[in-house]
Amino acid sequence: MRLEKFKENKDRIHLLFFAVIMLNKNGKEAYEAIKEMISDVKALFMSGHSEDIVYKKDIPEKKLPLISKPVLPAKILEKVRDALN
Repeated sequence: MRLEKFKENKDRIHLLFFAVIMLNKNGKEAYEAIKEMISDVKALFMSGHSEDIVYKKDIPEKKLPLISKPVLPAKILEKVRDALN
């Protein structure tokens, strides 16, 4: 994950969008690293993995917004609006 890019642009970023499963860190780990810099950062998580894998990554237990794939574009927009409000 490119925390340097986030640091350079943090004043222009209003919402973070993470995959639950990523190559180097999972989405929650990346979110937690950014949350240390900006405590009220808003984020959405997306996964195409089964619920048991997602639960192991600790996303639903933390009440973080999760979008399960496949998903229609209108549903993504709805979740974005909800997260930004």
